[in-house]
Amino acid sequence: MATVCVILSLSLVLTNCSIVDVEHGGIQENRNLLIEGQFIKRATDGRKRLKGRPLDLKGAYVLPGLFNMHNNLSMVFPFKNTNLAE
Repeated sequence: MATVCVILSLSLVLTNCSIVDVEHGGIQENRNLLIEGQFIKRATDGRKRLKGRPLDLKGAYVLPGLFNMHNNLSMVFPFKNTNLAE
């Protein structure tokens, strides 16, 4: 558990990424994203250096705030109409 706490306390800078902005409906290319612990702290133009361990994403897309909402509750809970073939 101590290892996880140390990793979460590090600053990570995602460089050369394309941020999908779902709020304004666009893509911000060549951006740097500062992550401290579990939180995004700052997004800057790709020319601006941020302090932290850099990780070059080579233009890959980042979707902040989106996560997988898929689940299979019918496989966990004993619903009477559960399809066992799932």
